[in-house]
Amino acid sequence: MQPIFRRSLAIAAAAIALYAVSPSLRSMGAGQPPAAGRAVRQAGHDPSARWNASGDLCMVFVREEAGGGRLCYADSGGHRTAVAVSPPAPAVMAHSQTGPSLEILPGGALVAVYSVTAPGRWNTELRAQRSTDGGSTWGAPVTVNDDKTAGPHGWVSTAIDSAGRMRLAWLDSRAGGQGVVSAVSGDGARFETNRVVDPRACQCCATSVAADSKKGVWIAYRDLEGKDLRNIAVAAVGDGNGSAPPSVVVSDDGWRIDGCPDSGPRLALERSGALWVAWYTGAVPGVFAAFSSDGGKSFSPRVELAGKAEGSGVPNHPDIAVLPEDRLVALYVSGSSVFGRGLEPDRKSWSAAVRLLKDAADPRITVRGSASAISYTARNGNELLAVAETGPLDVFRKRAAR
Repeated sequence: MQPIFRRSLAIAAAAIALYAVSPSLRSMGAGQPPAAGRAVRQAGHDPSARWNASGDLCMVFVREEAGGGRLCYADSGGHRTAVAVSPPAPAVMAHSQTGPSLEILPGGALVAVYSVTAPGRWNTELRAQRSTDGGSTWGAPVTVNDDKTAGPHGWVSTAIDSAGRMRLAWLDSRAGGQGVVSAVSGDGARFETNRVVDPRACQCCATSVAADSKKGVWIAYRDLEGKDLRNIAVAAVGDGNGSAPPSVVVSDDGWRIDGCPDSGPRLALERSGALWVAWYTGAVPGVFAAFSSDGGKSFSPRVELAGKAEGSGVPNHPDIAVLPEDRLVALYVSGSSVFGRGLEPDRKSWSAAVRLLKDAADPRITVRGSASAISYTARNGNELLAVAETGPLDVFRKRAAR
């Protein structure tokens, strides 16, 4: 196994050790009731949230137990006390770039996808579990990756396509080196034959999937070209069958590094069809965004969203999403704070950065219909909380309503 794989999983192991919560937090059990709006708060880390058809904010997250990480579920409706999803073993592997992903299928089934430790050093597998009763009970885990290759399987992302199927992308080394792999599932319990999208990619930067209402599906990832060139690329994978056109480099940042940045790109789709990408580069350190108006065949020149720290630290780990008010919003982390900027009506400028959260990491926006929320890992001293809530995005809703 290449040394960089060892470094990547060592980072994951260190993150899990860091995320071990105190006994008082473990005993908290039920999520705290929201002060306003919809919110879910649970002892744990690396949440993934979605809205269900009833307007409940649903969240999977990882909670540390004696045997390692365990996937759990809670929501803002009838599941304020966490429900265990995964078995006690094997341990769930999760940190900021390899956290779980939750989707809700059109029929209401919840599907959680996550990585677990596997026999052998540095090995992990990708598992999925489904709930058909709103999260009260979960089916037995099924393995998503159909290869027997040793090494890590993770950095997963998901989306629901126009046919109501779950689309997945992740990284594994079945092609020889770490590459991008995809799969499709109509019910969250059975997965079609895996497909290699790119046989060579940055080894530990998360993927991102976006799907529109017209059969378009895209996967974004950090590519690996030549001697350690780590640009962001987007692949248009369509219906998931047959061959796809080659991936397209979003921006030739020229960043070369003998190591993995642990920072993947994020995708968002506007109603107009514009496909947005947000990412971090260390060439001139900062967070950038670009868009495509031709289905990912080409991209606009990049725009700098954060080139210097607000608060402390280098801006990194972005997210990007379109709020229900059609306001495009980008987030990023600087130091221990989460900042946000919104695209202005002129579509050329962005609002000034707003501090949305303190002592928080790994923000993700989820949108369904008229509802939007942000999930993140919060720190309170040595304690960690998995949080999903609506409040921090209010500043952008108010500006859109003016």
